[in-house]
Amino acid sequence: MTGGRLRRLRVGVSACPLIKPYELSFVSLTAFDSVWVIAEDDNGRIGVGEAVPLPGYNWETLDTIRETVAMLVAGADGQPCSGIAERCRSVRTDHPFAASAVMSALDMPSFLGCAESGVRFALSAPVAAEWPLPELRRAVGAHLAAGYGFIKAKVGRDYDSDVAAARCLLREWPGRRFGVVFDPNQAYSSDAALAFAQELRDCASDRLQWFEQPVDRHDWDAMERICRARQVHVVLDESIYDEADVVRAAKIGAYGVKLKLMKNFGVAETLSLAQYARYLGLVVVFGNGVATDIGNFGEYLVLAAGQGMFASPGECSGFAKLREPLLGPLLAIGEDGRMTCSTASTDIAGRLRHFAQRAG
Repeated sequence: MTGGRLRRLRVGVSACPLIKPYELSFVSLTAFDSVWVIAEDDNGRIGVGEAVPLPGYNWETLDTIRETVAMLVAGADGQPCSGIAERCRSVRTDHPFAASAVMSALDMPSFLGCAESGVRFALSAPVAAEWPLPELRRAVGAHLAAGYGFIKAKVGRDYDSDVAAARCLLREWPGRRFGVVFDPNQAYSSDAALAFAQELRDCASDRLQWFEQPVDRHDWDAMERICRARQVHVVLDESIYDEADVVRAAKIGAYGVKLKLMKNFGVAETLSLAQYARYLGLVVVFGNGVATDIGNFGEYLVLAAGQGMFASPGECSGFAKLREPLLGPLLAIGEDGRMTCSTASTDIAGRLRHFAQRAG
């Protein structure tokens, strides 16, 4: 769409209740606030994008995202898409979530055909290390029985619970094959991160995949210390927004980087950034667990367009946490723990148009 002209560009906000609270190291979420964007070009093609604020992940709030997106779409009707894309580019450093929401909507129509590939991508099932061990065991057992091949453990609230959970996840269920990721969401000090990494290494389990963003996103020195210790594979998430961040991650010895459509400036640029990271020798992890089906559908298109570039598991699972999806039953998790999508492009286009009509 970025080569055409806009018929209209609209923004709105939806509060989306969750089926149950989603636990991170710094917050428990009971709803996602989606700031969504609808773009329609002069050929009638529709694209959608969104930003879901997550204070603690970065600095943007619901108010700043809503205000910035409103500025970006103001007076856009009838304008060249390229001009709106330049507006987005001018604010992306200070407002990456807001700029990415608009760019995702502009990019989407050019990638809708990728859904025809019918790609199915493995997702991780979330658990929290702070849960009592009997509850953790029940949850993991249920996820494995449901066909999931990957577990993501949120850690960082209580170190002793984190260690107990790690030993449980990496040592129990003998003979069962599944992968485990541990994510503190920046919660650890460098010393605590190194100690926990040693605990993970001592478990000597081939289930362990990587240790994700253990320290504050600004503390690159601490991150380098953890990466250079070579105790476990380290993936950076909250620190990664653009090419400069990817280069820095490679230089400090990171194993990989995690990209998300909501922060990496739209479908096309996210694919380009993933390709560049792979060129630098980094593993590329992808997906957003704090997103509605709008954001996760855009991520599905990224996965479909960039098959082979992204490491399993993905985390495009926010839609599965919603009581009611915004776009209807477009996305699903199959019996094997893989993300699936309706593959008829006419059906997808119809759902996007229906959402646009309801939004007014």
